[in-house]
Amino acid sequence: MTDEAIELSPEFTKWVDRAEYAIAWSAPQNAVVVADVGGEIRFYIRGSREHGFRLSRAERSEPKRFVMESTDLTDIERYLAVDLADDVRQREGLAVLRVPGRVGEYADGISGCVDDGIVTIVVGHGSSIRFVKRDPYGPQPDVQFSHFATASVAEIIESALSPSGGPLFAYP
Repeated sequence: MTDEAIELSPEFTKWVDRAEYAIAWSAPQNAVVVADVGGEIRFYIRGSREHGFRLSRAERSEPKRFVMESTDLTDIERYLAVDLADDVRQREGLAVLRVPGRVGEYADGISGCVDDGIVTIVVGHGSSIRFVKRDPYGPQPDVQFSHFATASVAEIIESALSPSGGPLFAYP
């Protein structure tokens, strides 16, 4: 897998800037890296349109850990746009987003299949998206993703900047 097809959208790139993260190519890691100012939180995007894209995350000196993979780079951008939203919201005086995330709380029409610690979901008629299975007592990234899986990055950003988090993230 190479970086040849990793072209992040302009909307996502602007969002990363607003979150005060940076985007860089790391030859030693063979990945696009999205990192906070001090580099303590780092996301690594690897892959190509031909082979799919993989997202991993590392904090401080910890090793990278798998987060998700998809054949569509937009899915990686969606996930990261929501992850970075709380940084933007905190800086702008807004409350954190509330996204359903308990086991089984999938958005309508989406379900997951667990196999060997990996959860696979299918959104619409698209290809499968894989996530790491987490502790069942904490938020599940696959469940959370299902609630914004069909939104554009622009719609995610618009909702993230809304005081209520609506329409995508306005839950009781």
